[in-house]
Amino acid sequence: MSGSLPAPPYHQPAHHRRNRRYGLALLLALLLLGLVGVLLWRSALFSSQPRASSVSAVGSSAGTPAPGHSPSGSSGLPSPYNDGACVVFPPLGANRQATVFVDPGHGGPDDGANGFTTGGKLIHEEDLTLAVGLKLQPLLQQAGYTVVMSRVRDTAVPRLGPGDLHGPLFSVQGKDHDLFGRNACANETHADLLIGVHFNGFADPSVGGAETIYCPHRPFSAQSLRLARLVQHDVLGGLRADGRDIPDRGVVIDTGQGRPLTNRAYGHLVELGPASPPWFTDPTMMPGVIVEPLFVTSPAEADLAVDAGVQEVIARSLERAVEAYFAQT
Repeated sequence: MSGSLPAPPYHQPAHHRRNRRYGLALLLALLLLGLVGVLLWRSALFSSQPRASSVSAVGSSAGTPAPGHSPSGSSGLPSPYNDGACVVFPPLGANRQATVFVDPGHGGPDDGANGFTTGGKLIHEEDLTLAVGLKLQPLLQQAGYTVVMSRVRDTAVPRLGPGDLHGPLFSVQGKDHDLFGRNACANETHADLLIGVHFNGFADPSVGGAETIYCPHRPFSAQSLRLARLVQHDVLGGLRADGRDIPDRGVVIDTGQGRPLTNRAYGHLVELGPASPPWFTDPTMMPGVIVEPLFVTSPAEADLAVDAGVQEVIARSLERAVEAYFAQT
């Protein structure tokens, strides 16, 4: 190329330009080293905290509930879940690399089924499901599982919005919102298994017994059925171990058991069933069951349901069923 070279910036001599370049390079190198040091320090700090993979809310190593957050909450956006909802606890034993979603049914504006003990004490299903869930959680942790609790206190799972309440109770829309929130928590935390804990109710107080529900219309229905049989066997066996006469209602399908969605017949349980667009597009994506070990509307069974020792029996039976399920997988 013909022509003269352009004049150096500010017409400085060449050696001054070289010295300036070397000085800038040294300054940038020092800044880079400082940045790397800060990143290494932060990495060491966070790696020392107990964390579960693919989740953002972690309980303490003692199993103390931590405020629940969704993955979206960890990105700086407001969490869609209430405090005490969608809470993740790390394994305490050797990590089994599996996550179990435990869903104590009802809560907050939803009491669930109500009944009376033989002594006339009013009991609410929401309290009993939570009691069993909180006993099951540390058992699964000690067995090496990451545990996701849909709730650890008396609360709805998602933060409620306009139209979700009718007085102090859920509207139909609000009930849908709560159930959809439970599904979202199970899916966002990549749960491998779903255990829904409920108690049954019926108008006739003489009706009782234990049953386990699964959905036959999912791609993983065979796994759900296998889990349901294990849960029913272990829970019923645990309840009968002390000579209690608990009827065996067996493993049943959820078809026809679901309440209607807003302005739409559904016919399944939302926690277990398939999508039904456009009203319901985000079902749970893992094998799961709902267990109903006792009827709160049977006074004799209500006496058992409020007994902390019986609640422990149910929780340990569920933990054994989960262990057996993964042992066969």
